[in-house]
Amino acid sequence: MKLQFLPLARVELRAATACYKAINPELAVSFKNEALDVRKLIEEHPLAWHPRGTRVAPY
Repeated sequence: MKLQFLPLARVELRAATACYKAINPELAVSFKNEALDVRKLIEEHPLAWHPRGTRVAPY
């Protein structure tokens, strides 16, 4: 259901990571790690997340 948006999110995360990497490689690593953590949470608890990206329910 909401997992259908994950491929689009991956493309956007890659683009954002590339921008951060151009600014500062360490910043890119930090951003990528945080984004991966959020993606894992969404995959584990897809119904707890609104499509706009905000958490709507505790898990």
